[in-house]
Amino acid sequence: MDSGVLKRLRETRCLSQKQVADAVGTDVYTVCKWESGKRGISPYYRKKLCEFFAVSAEELGFVDAKKEDDVKRRDVLKTMSIVAVPTLLKFKSFDLEWFEKEARILWKLHYAQSAHEAIPEITEYIQILELIYSEATNNLKRHMSGTLCSLCRLAATIYRDQGLFDLALTYANQGIKYARANGPDEYSLQLLAASQYTRGVVNHAWGSMGKDVRHGHILFERAKIQDACTNFEQAAKTAGPLLKGIVYLELSRAKAQMARSPQERAEALSLLEAAEPFTNIKGNDDYYDQIMLYGDIKGIDKNRLHLGRAKTYLALGLPEKVIDELNCCQATHLRRRGWSQIFYVQALLQLGDKRSAIQLATQALLDCREAGSISHLARMNEIYKELKDQFPQDIEVIRLGKLLAEVFPDTR
Repeated sequence: MDSGVLKRLRETRCLSQKQVADAVGTDVYTVCKWESGKRGISPYYRKKLCEFFAVSAEELGFVDAKKEDDVKRRDVLKTMSIVAVPTLLKFKSFDLEWFEKEARILWKLHYAQSAHEAIPEITEYIQILELIYSEATNNLKRHMSGTLCSLCRLAATIYRDQGLFDLALTYANQGIKYARANGPDEYSLQLLAASQYTRGVVNHAWGSMGKDVRHGHILFERAKIQDACTNFEQAAKTAGPLLKGIVYLELSRAKAQMARSPQERAEALSLLEAAEPFTNIKGNDDYYDQIMLYGDIKGIDKNRLHLGRAKTYLALGLPEKVIDELNCCQATHLRRRGWSQIFYVQALLQLGDKRSAIQLATQALLDCREAGSISHLARMNEIYKELKDQFPQDIEVIRLGKLLAEVFPDTR
């Protein structure tokens, strides 16, 4: 596709990038990437754009999007081994290899950068597998439950990043359902613990951000934080060593956010101590098995321990400790680097060092925007509002506002 076609069509109709984004169900940043040619457009969004502009795929500069969809669906259906009976399709055998490979690729994409644009494909895979799962039996059903659990958890993770917490929680609950269906053995117990952890992370994000996060506003919802604590406590019961330490770190932060008494603060700090013995435990060599059983691409290393401590200390209002921990932390991937920079800026603001906060804020925003996390960006929006009140004429603050206005048009 000629990247200029979409922009010309939008401008000809006097539409903003925000109006296009809202119409097709994405964000302004993604539309900007499409128009600049820095990001391809999936078949799902091609179809949405054609419907919105009331033009053919060829007029928008695409090959026939419907034809691509049909070819793709035929390729998927080729992986199915189906025996038909007169009134009902019975699936006696089924080759899951294609779907499992897709799940592996998509999880790797999620950790490397962003799998947000793949969400239509992920949900379509879930729908196809659920159709067959309802008729499957014995070992086929058990194997399918693992793949469905994986895809549901990935969908929950992506929707959480997008601030669509209702959808995220729906898929997280489905992930737990399929984990339970996988069986009563040790592997299945680990799968269940990882799925409960995923639900906890969704509830935690919901409670920390609130449902208006997609408009750049943060609202603390205590009940959801309590739900997250319950989920983490459930996960800790059967979690293996690699996941247990992660759960303790997340539970520590959630407890700190709700702490109202010295005893509750002490409980949050004790969970940090409980997490430390699980540092640097060797995980599974296969990254996908690691994600499936332990909820993340790896367990706790020293960097993650420092970052987890920083989160809890920030929630407890201990900014000096936050900075000490972050100075020892080297975030290894984009999403985590963006988070650590946000925590650093928030700690500087708690210390009253707004000038230093301004210097770091723009880079934090750029990393968060590249990761495609609405939750991260909403937190940056709150930081910007605080900086703008005190430094309305500062060049860096003005630049920060312009960047955020591309995502949240009512920011400026």
